[in-house]
Amino acid sequence: DAEGRITYESTAVERVLGYRAEDRIGRNALDDLHPDDRLWAEQMLADVVRLPSAQVAAEVRVRHADGTWLVIEAVAKNLLDDPPVGGIVVNYRDVTGRKALEDELKRQAFHDSLTGLANRALFADRLQHAITRAERSPNALAVLFVDLDDLKTVNDSLGHSEGDLLLVAVADRLRAGVRASDTIARMGGDEFAILIEDPIDGETPMDVGRRMLAQLEPPFVHGGKELFVRASIGIATTRSHGHTADEVLRNADVAMYTAKTNGKNRLDVFEPGMHTAVLTRLALKGDLERALERGEFTLVYQPIVRLGVGRLSGVEALLRWQHRDRGTVGPAEFIPVAEETGLILPLGRWVLEHACAQAASWNKISPRPITMSVNVSGRQLQQPAFAADVAAVLASTGLAPELLTLELTESVLMQDAEAATAMLVDLKSLGVRLAIDDFGTGYSSLNYLRRFPIDELKIDRSFVAGLDDGPTQSAVVLSILRLSETLHLETVAEGIEESSQLAVLRDLGADFGQGYFFAYPLDAAAATALIVADRQLGEPSAQPGMTSPRADRHIA
Repeated sequence: DAEGRITYESTAVERVLGYRAEDRIGRNALDDLHPDDRLWAEQMLADVVRLPSAQVAAEVRVRHADGTWLVIEAVAKNLLDDPPVGGIVVNYRDVTGRKALEDELKRQAFHDSLTGLANRALFADRLQHAITRAERSPNALAVLFVDLDDLKTVNDSLGHSEGDLLLVAVADRLRAGVRASDTIARMGGDEFAILIEDPIDGETPMDVGRRMLAQLEPPFVHGGKELFVRASIGIATTRSHGHTADEVLRNADVAMYTAKTNGKNRLDVFEPGMHTAVLTRLALKGDLERALERGEFTLVYQPIVRLGVGRLSGVEALLRWQHRDRGTVGPAEFIPVAEETGLILPLGRWVLEHACAQAASWNKISPRPITMSVNVSGRQLQQPAFAADVAAVLASTGLAPELLTLELTESVLMQDAEAATAMLVDLKSLGVRLAIDDFGTGYSSLNYLRRFPIDELKIDRSFVAGLDDGPTQSAVVLSILRLSETLHLETVAEGIEESSQLAVLRDLGADFGQGYFFAYPLDAAAATALIVADRQLGEPSAQPGMTSPRADRHIA
């Protein structure tokens, strides 16, 4: 009737709602509606009552006899003035299944199926609406673009299904670091974005970015292994970094790319000049793909000296790119690009082959054994066939395994310490030497140092550079030397540039050293001459035409 009381109900209602029809006569139909639907359903009933012959359709949630909620498509028609009826006829149709399917399709369309986060489409829609709201607000909104560093290396080690589980864990960490009112989305692959509206008083987008980096700082424990995941974050705001969703997202992406270029595991705020730098980097990617075919790469060699006697004991191979148009491109610029694109694998194989061939040649004319040190990237170490590749290169070049030293950084080893240990064991079985490069700048624990089958620690140049600053830095270097002695490891001090540094390192007991004090990186001919001369090294070097001490980077 006009008040909503049930005067007649067909037996079909029992099939749909589970109630007997006779039990519902006299009850108000509105009482079985979901509380959130009741108010507007009352308004709909009032509209139908007011308009003779009016018909209104709507979807409402109705309580089933078992207490669950069904979505009912209800069509109400005013037949109050029709004598045979004298009431409002409401036809029900259960659309719960269809509605659930629609909701699921909508969820799939706007959410990432792996992590449950919003996807790119939903993020862009919310961002555009937020930008519209921000035009009426004094607060600028911010977008943080988060890209995980070197996740492909982890995936190559774990396999992609296990890598997906790691992505879910990362998403949970990031989600825990933002407010419920913020939007976090997976943009695809290993990229995430965060939309910050109405920031907490005193909190800046940079603060949020630093919190995200902190969220990822503790290792992820997966299958009993500790995995370290780091991220590069770019930040853009509407105040000065764009007025449309596409602009803000693009600018945040550019800032993220800049953060990755500047060393990873950091954040950068967008600046207009970044666009030019990114375009240059993209062009570099294309040139890098062709450089190996064109023969634009060469190796130079940094002498490694036995400090006690001042004699050459080996060299470290350093990669150089002579770009056909730009001239010399520093490794600090092109190595990260090679790692991103996967070109580090063929490039690393080229370095290994040429370095080993050169070392084999030198050892035929040298009065004493000359070792060859080659840097290994994380991508190389994660290749299942890497040890076999090294064995093949040694066999083809004829270099004795004990004359090859493979250098790996702490960060590379700790990305997946368990897998790294297994690969190091395989490499060690070949008879090669293993070194941790840039020691002291990473986060390897003493426990892992004991487990890694390594032969030497290379003390990072930052510690050597600080030796002139006073006893504190000397104490740090001494602690590394004592640690090496305890673990029966040899030490190589990097970046020696002053006679005073050399004197301190000798007094402290460092085994080997390298740096511009002894010699700049040498081309093959100059290195050959040095080996044949077999002279004592320890006088300041002055070799024009070689790499500037401040510009060189010991990446191979």
